[in-house]
Amino acid sequence: MLIIPKGGGSFQGSHVAKIVVGSWWIFCVVLTATYTGNLVAFLAVTKDALPFQGVEGMIKQDVYTWGVVGGASWVTMFQLSSLPVFKAVYEGMVRFNRTDPDVLSLDQKVHIDKVLRGNYVHIGDRSQIQVKTANECSLFTGSAEIQPVQYSFGLPNGSPLTDLFSQKIMAMHENGLISFWKRRRWPKRDFCPGILQAYTKVISLADIQSAFYLLGVGFVLAFVSIMFEVTLYVVKV
Repeated sequence: MLIIPKGGGSFQGSHVAKIVVGSWWIFCVVLTATYTGNLVAFLAVTKDALPFQGVEGMIKQDVYTWGVVGGASWVTMFQLSSLPVFKAVYEGMVRFNRTDPDVLSLDQKVHIDKVLRGNYVHIGDRSQIQVKTANECSLFTGSAEIQPVQYSFGLPNGSPLTDLFSQKIMAMHENGLISFWKRRRWPKRDFCPGILQAYTKVISLADIQSAFYLLGVGFVLAFVSIMFEVTLYVVKV
């Protein structure tokens, strides 16, 4: 059976039939439009993908090496962590450092250059990496978060300014002032060919669930209407 939305003439019948047919027509229109959008998105999405998104996939491959800025908190975190994944990351850095000391270089630019040369992963603070790679179309960041990094003002223990700083920073967050400053001053990534295709969202079944809800509401209304008509018929008889 084809579910192609097509207009028709006047429909002669009860209110129940009109509600059912109307709901089915709307469902067909929504489903057909969604399928068309899904097809376009599928054809537009690039087939290229990152080799991995997080450290779990990184430690399972043997093509890429990885490193961090030497002396940073990342080294201590991986070294002292009890998580097997983080332990494997640290053991890999120690192994790579024997033949390539740059994996623990103190200069982040060295790490960025190694990434540009290929087969290397730099682990670091997302904010700093975004600033460094704002004008590099060939560099991408993985979607997985390794460790949330928070910034704060360092004050002496028991300082009377602690509460004042906390209140003012919270107020700036709530008023959107920090977000405004970031949008205004943060380096913006230049337009790169292929970026739009790479981030085109493919429509899933969850995105069209409203069409099924609409169809269900139509059938419920039809059921209520038919019960009402049956009741009126019984009363008249």
